[in-house]
Amino acid sequence: RKVLRSGSFLLGTARLQQIFLKTIPPALGVKEKSNPIENLRRNIRGVLLYRLVSEEWPKVSRIIGSSGTIRALVKISKKETGSEVIQREYLDHLVTRMIKMSRAELAAIPGMEPRRVDMILAGAILLQECMNAVHASRAELTEFSLRDGILDEQMELLKSQKKEKNIHLVHDFILAAKRLGANEAELHQAIKISETLFDLLKPVHKLTFEWKVYLTIASILQGSGKAISSIEYENHSAYISKNLDIVGLSDLERRLISELCIQHRNGRILKKEAPFKKNKKLQRGFFKLLALLRLSGALSLQRAKPIKIEKVSFKGKIVKILISKRYAPDLEILRAEQKKQLFEEVFRRQLILELV
Repeated sequence: RKVLRSGSFLLGTARLQQIFLKTIPPALGVKEKSNPIENLRRNIRGVLLYRLVSEEWPKVSRIIGSSGTIRALVKISKKETGSEVIQREYLDHLVTRMIKMSRAELAAIPGMEPRRVDMILAGAILLQECMNAVHASRAELTEFSLRDGILDEQMELLKSQKKEKNIHLVHDFILAAKRLGANEAELHQAIKISETLFDLLKPVHKLTFEWKVYLTIASILQGSGKAISSIEYENHSAYISKNLDIVGLSDLERRLISELCIQHRNGRILKKEAPFKKNKKLQRGFFKLLALLRLSGALSLQRAKPIKIEKVSFKGKIVKILISKRYAPDLEILRAEQKKQLFEEVFRRQLILELV
């Protein structure tokens, strides 16, 4: 997914055909007897040469093309040779043949697309010169095209915008929690543990990044509720979730976070009492986040130096969380052992917490 080099060239097939190959077959110039094919080749090489030399393009064994021309040439190659890979020797032979052909003869080539007849020679020569420039012996077609790239780019942009929104939401909840009296260091400790667990356990929960912010906010709200009262603080946390004046969360998202706050303490949840009965996808996501929240809450006790999760390993039906014993996390381990039941039920895996 990384672009090493990129370049755009004024070498569109339709443009080349209109400038250099004005007749079919191409005719020699009347005055200077100039050869249109050679003029076309010189133009392509001249455009490519500067980048070829200045950027030291490497030699490659193959090039990959998309859309129009190469798709049309692949169809012809498949009909004539049975191969969807265009070999340079075959392309050289095809170009030599097409230079002499009339429009009717070009149209009669097996696999030829009728709407490509006028431009096929210019496109074939362009492909030929690109292959020669990098010493490629074959060209292959990709089913992807420019529209796929644009769509992919827009999706990445949308994700980055959502992440930006999530950052602002978390920041706003931290500020609100501090106003209510929560300890900032403990808030960041809870956030770090919950987000670390979410990231490392992704192969198990398989939730998309949108769910991560709900877990983070629920972790912050636990600290907010405790700042108000240590007695039934989960109810205070849920109330804050529902009523805090922070823009960016829908009513359904607020309800999800509120339910996480209420249910994060130990105890089984009866099916008839489980929230989001009418939305099974949301309910599955809720239980996954709740299992993670119970675990992260146990591992983020109030202490000067937080524990450090070194690694999470997966082997069959066993998930192992390796925790550094540098800061004597025995109490956290004990609490996590008491709260891991829901994790094992939801993910159907045995959870082992180990000091390293």
